[in-house]
Amino acid sequence: MITISHKSGPLAGETRKFDDDKTTIEIGRETDCDIVYPEDEALVGRKHLALVGQLKDWVVHIHEGPRGPHFVSIDGVPAESGQIFKSGAVFHLGRKDGPSFSVNFDQPKFAEGMAATIAQAHVTPTRVLYRRLALVGGVVAVAIILVLGGWIAKYLNDQQRTAAAFASLAQDQENAKNALAHLRTNAAATIDQKIIDHLINATFLVYKQDAQGRQFADGTAWVIGPDVLATNAHISALCSEFTEADKQLASCDDLSPGEKLLVKAPGPNGAVYEVIGHSYHPGYVAFPRYVLAKDPAIATTGGPTQVGSDGYDVGLLKVNANFPPDLALQVASKEELMALTPGTPLASAGYPSENIYNSDVLTVAATPQIHYGNISALTDSLFLPTDPAHNFLIQHSVPMTGGSSGSPVVSVSGHVIGLLNSANFGPAASGWVRGAPSGAEINYAQRADFVADLLAGRADSVFQSDMTYWAHQVADFQHGIDVMGAWVLDRSKPNSGVTPQLASETHGKLTSDEMRIDPNTKQKIRINVETLKLTANTSYLIFVYADDDANVKIYMKDANNNTLADNTNSGWYPSVSFVPPTTGDWSLVVVGPDDDTTYTTRVYTWKSTGS
Repeated sequence: MITISHKSGPLAGETRKFDDDKTTIEIGRETDCDIVYPEDEALVGRKHLALVGQLKDWVVHIHEGPRGPHFVSIDGVPAESGQIFKSGAVFHLGRKDGPSFSVNFDQPKFAEGMAATIAQAHVTPTRVLYRRLALVGGVVAVAIILVLGGWIAKYLNDQQRTAAAFASLAQDQENAKNALAHLRTNAAATIDQKIIDHLINATFLVYKQDAQGRQFADGTAWVIGPDVLATNAHISALCSEFTEADKQLASCDDLSPGEKLLVKAPGPNGAVYEVIGHSYHPGYVAFPRYVLAKDPAIATTGGPTQVGSDGYDVGLLKVNANFPPDLALQVASKEELMALTPGTPLASAGYPSENIYNSDVLTVAATPQIHYGNISALTDSLFLPTDPAHNFLIQHSVPMTGGSSGSPVVSVSGHVIGLLNSANFGPAASGWVRGAPSGAEINYAQRADFVADLLAGRADSVFQSDMTYWAHQVADFQHGIDVMGAWVLDRSKPNSGVTPQLASETHGKLTSDEMRIDPNTKQKIRINVETLKLTANTSYLIFVYADDDANVKIYMKDANNNTLADNTNSGWYPSVSFVPPTTGDWSLVVVGPDDDTTYTTRVYTWKSTGS
């Protein structure tokens, strides 16, 4: 039993007791703390400190605020995170005369028949010991303790702090896990079972069957009309290659000979329907092309980053028969979608199959999985905060993996508010793998009005009206060539005493006229050769930036076609440092895939900052 008795401040006179199984006690102004101070008690941080049980000791873990660690004193002396304290210790928060409380706890119980261990020497943290010595003995005492015992005290204190930090981190992770489980439990309790039953019955498995009768689960779809199901664009496009989006339901005629795309109703005797038509939102093709053409990027301390997009990933599947009446799910109204907020409880049904044990039997008889979660954030398709009208991307904590794509997500109304379409994955023992859940528990869903627009035949006009908004959003970012170029230059600088000087900039294109067959791989490639006039014994940096993320390689060659420098592994922005031995013409060879590719070549020299 541990008892906290408040001596001064707004909680003075109050006492809280915690059982022995309580190993972490959070103290602060946040409502989820175990000891909660009033919001207006500004001396106390939102999460000020935690008392952490460690084996037979209690230690203090001090949280950090915007200006560093919060102030905590124990028995009148400023404390350090990881410091052990005794029963009866008095804590002050914020400053030496701030709100205070005492902490008393029982001594550990000893095994029956075993003598209690006698009192042990107590190690005072080094900095605290220095302060006490300075008070009673001054500099001489500090010198003695440094010479004779400082390194021992530091070693023991570091061990205590490390152990406390690990214990606190483990407890923080456990608290987060428990909080997420609590939210999901609340979501399960909030959403009526009749809604869940309807959700299960309306959610179908999407799978392919090849000419040999072999079957492969691919995703999830749900009934939205008499003979139509809604799903993701990347699932409906199993019918055909991505070209331009189909504005109306088109034939599913791009499968291999003998191959079929099928959907199966849930349950032991679930009916099977053949997919005969499909469509997907025009924005699914046009939006990423638009973003890629604008080439937005961000410069970060870890290197340049391209701005990603996740939008308009919705589609439709038409089958060869009618579904039972009243099976269709209803898409939430525009007003309901505009009113969504973080924290909204959610439920979803689907067929996660990737790295799921024995998921191959789904094509024999389909069992949908029900998962719960909450909206964690609402953003636009560039992951930026925005107004309700453009909160197209629902970020949530509903678990998902491959096979969940297309799953309907409902709120407490029972209406579909989104479709699961992508997830964050995390590391596993063998490295980063799909299917390993990310500890962040952040996954994504497309807002369901995209489906309503597609079904009503207005998706293209609505998308065109969105373009004004996207032009404004993308304009806030830098262009990739400038961000990547600056990063390459910084990494290629021969020494700190020089700055880059742009010597020339040209633009090239790889077209079908430059197509060749690689003699080694036998694959089609495109090759372009530029002539660069370079000066002998001058240090150059040649940087090539390809549009549309085309994977290009570059080679510097002499008149005899000998390669003197190359970069074959830098993706769409390779570079080489090159010092020509003679003045004259040198060949820059650019090699790319068998696609039309435009690129920019920048040639830099280095100028001494002292000249």
